[in-house]
Amino acid sequence: MAWSKENNRILFGTGLLILIALILYAQAIFSGKPLGLDALGHLSKVSYLKQFPTANWDMAWYGGAPFLKFYSPLFYYLVFLFPNSILGANLIVFLSVVLTSVGIFLLVYNYNKNFIASLISGTLFLTVLNTSYYFIVVGNHPFVLAFWTVPFTILFLEKSLKNKLFLIPYCLVFLMSILSHIFITFCLIPTIALRLIIFEGINKRSLRNICIFIIPPIILSFFWLLPFLTHSSNYVGDDLGYIPSLDHLLGFGDYNIWGKAPGEIGIAFFVFIMSFIAFLWSDNLRKDKNSLYFLSVCGLFFLLMDGLLGKYNPTGIGAVRYVVLLSIFLCVFIGLTLGRIKFKNKLIFFVLLVLIVLGLWANYKTINENYNNYSYNGPGSRYYFIQQVLENEKIPLSNNFTNYRFGTTRFVFSETLNFFYPAQSQTFGYYDQGILYPEVLFLMRDSIWRSDDLNSTLFFLDWFGIKYFEIGGEDLKHKSKFQDDYLFREVEKMRVADYPFTLYEYRRASPILSVLRTNVIAVETSNTESIKDLASTDRDSKNIVQLITQDNIDISNVYASLNYNVKRDHPDKLEIYSEEIEEGDIILFKEFYHTSWKAKELPSKRELKVYRTSLNSMAVLPSPETNKVIFYQSKNHIEVLGIVLSIISFISIVLWTIRPSLILWKD
Repeated sequence: MAWSKENNRILFGTGLLILIALILYAQAIFSGKPLGLDALGHLSKVSYLKQFPTANWDMAWYGGAPFLKFYSPLFYYLVFLFPNSILGANLIVFLSVVLTSVGIFLLVYNYNKNFIASLISGTLFLTVLNTSYYFIVVGNHPFVLAFWTVPFTILFLEKSLKNKLFLIPYCLVFLMSILSHIFITFCLIPTIALRLIIFEGINKRSLRNICIFIIPPIILSFFWLLPFLTHSSNYVGDDLGYIPSLDHLLGFGDYNIWGKAPGEIGIAFFVFIMSFIAFLWSDNLRKDKNSLYFLSVCGLFFLLMDGLLGKYNPTGIGAVRYVVLLSIFLCVFIGLTLGRIKFKNKLIFFVLLVLIVLGLWANYKTINENYNNYSYNGPGSRYYFIQQVLENEKIPLSNNFTNYRFGTTRFVFSETLNFFYPAQSQTFGYYDQGILYPEVLFLMRDSIWRSDDLNSTLFFLDWFGIKYFEIGGEDLKHKSKFQDDYLFREVEKMRVADYPFTLYEYRRASPILSVLRTNVIAVETSNTESIKDLASTDRDSKNIVQLITQDNIDISNVYASLNYNVKRDHPDKLEIYSEEIEEGDIILFKEFYHTSWKAKELPSKRELKVYRTSLNSMAVLPSPETNKVIFYQSKNHIEVLGIVLSIISFISIVLWTIRPSLILWKD
């Protein structure tokens, strides 16, 4: 097939959009620095992946959790491919911004074949002021990575409705939206449904098509999505947060949340208003279903941004994030409107050109102001802080599993530390669906760092296997309880940037994995009140271990810690050796209980039941003849079911595509 004039136009338009985006973002993406407040938190998972490429378990954060099972994983695996994680992250996120612009350009061109209108719509997205906030200020890289899937999902949806061969790329792009950031998928589902309803009405055919275009790609993602959905039922209920006003949408806001322009669109919103007026004025435009559809979608996301869902808004998602979806769809609407306007009046074209130049200039200023002042990678930043700390030879941290956990509740230590030392277990991280037992984690935090009670402090230091910990900032007002030299040793006192802290060693620290002779009893359940009761009298694992089980277990012993050796070269497998195990001894594994963990003893090779303790950690009761116990990761029933359903979905999608008789979306 000969290379057409149309292909030349598309290639030129794509190249021009890439060039404009490079001019806007070059300083930031080639800075060699992590961009944004949360960047190192996300990149710490890339560091973990680089050290343990096959890991199914994350031993670094909290008390352990399945690795990337409860947070969309695609970003981390893409950046993993780059030798330099920081540069890789910056390039990948930048590429998403570029592809979003190109996707808008291609989507509009698919509708009207008007090159000028399509190019204007794609360029207008590059004037949107809020993109640099999420990219450079917040550093929510997985969220920005998902942007490009929005226009391309709709583009391949339109093509699939005309040619069934496009169903596969449609499903793959939809899948990538799920694996990039689940919130974007949450937004795409009503967007797709609205497209089919507006064009076909509410009838059996439209409902059938909604099922065809939504259910298969969702099931295709079940290898990841099913474990995610079964982890928690708490997906809604967060505060709406900042809601942009009309002047903010126009770019005249001065609202700063860690950086500039969190809810600002700018020139594109002004052009959208003009296009909306033209839509109301013109009978021709009002009859265009594509224009009506995208205007309806813009209205939907405007209402969502304005707090339509109220207390049912997704967990961890401020209402301001809907402004990104609004920005994308209003650019498409503008392109469709301009596509029906004949540019005979050169004044209109000139005004648009001036507005676009002004918009690009305003965004260039915003991008670079955010980079220079709010990218959080200079002196005083977390990136600077942790490097200064690790240069101190007195800091007893390393990139190894030491059988102890480092104690902190500060982002400057936790996820930032794991960027440099991914194998160092510690107690904190970015709050999301990844915490298996948040109620226990927060009890631990409040007891050690936010109270003067020594008993509960010692109790949680024991149950979380904490040997070294830091107390800093406002928590220093509780440091008097750490003055007992028999229990604690002051390792180092530092002030880096604006954060003063003292690092302590707990002299009686209990390890993460241990072999004990202690009192063990069965309980039917455990809750925060029962844990508080144990903590208040410091009835730690040296006194009693409670197993949540229906088994009849009641073991009485005088406490003793047995001799043993631990081998852990990989997060997914631990080996513990001991020649002293007797009847009634217990092996404690102080990472959060999860059904993916199995255990067996040697030399008998007998499978051991992994019990859940009242503190939601793990334990096994080995036989007296045992000299070695192995803990290892396995796929649980939910994971296996998810994989099977994904395979079935993939086969079904391919069959629907290649078999001419199965054109399911036609009557």
